[in-house]
Amino acid sequence: MQDRAGGNNPFDAAATKYDAWFDTPLGSLLFQAEKQCLLPLVDVRLQPWLEAGVGTGRFGQALGVTYGLDASSNMLAIAAGRGLRVCQGLGERLPFGAKAFGGVLMVTTLCFVLDPNQVLQEIVRVLKPEGRLVLGMMPADGPWGQYYALRGRKGHAVWSHARFLTVSEVTNMAGALGWDFDKAYSTLLVGPEELQEVPTVCAGVLPGAGFVALSFVAGRPGSLASPPMSKTSGDDYGR
Repeated sequence: MQDRAGGNNPFDAAATKYDAWFDTPLGSLLFQAEKQCLLPLVDVRLQPWLEAGVGTGRFGQALGVTYGLDASSNMLAIAAGRGLRVCQGLGERLPFGAKAFGGVLMVTTLCFVLDPNQVLQEIVRVLKPEGRLVLGMMPADGPWGQYYALRGRKGHAVWSHARFLTVSEVTNMAGALGWDFDKAYSTLLVGPEELQEVPTVCAGVLPGAGFVALSFVAGRPGSLASPPMSKTSGDDYGR
């Protein structure tokens, strides 16, 4: 998840605790919800897949991703144990050749990178023609983005480094760099205190969603990337 290199990487110290959190009741619910949201967008026929900001590899392993990149060596050690082929580095300078991947996945990573525009440009470079970018994000105006932003303002070792973005900010940035919006799914319509069971996953971008997964394909600079906002509950893809 972290994409900052050098110095005291906060994810190195937090790697074991971070990974173990997903085994807690709340962490397990969150993981299942986000995985279901991402699953329809990660087309495993487009090989190979890279997860940039792979963290400890839980999402990559569950979604059939082969390669993982992260700035944290301790995170990568855990991801390697899950069978991913890992590489340490930054999203702003991907250590891969041009047109190397069929798809690139990023899950709650863009909020941590130093230069989101440069990261998206690098992903364009390493994707094959017709490749896909899948972004999983906690929108700044959603209940979970607000929750973790508050924890960051209170000095949390990891979340204090995050800058949460809205869906509009991300899609506008993607459109300016030549990405065309493809599909979206939303989940986590309640905050951490209300989450009691795995929530449903709905097609489209739902206002107030705590987690949104977006899929893009490379287009032409200045093209319209923004997805339509769903005004209803959408199609139910969850349990």
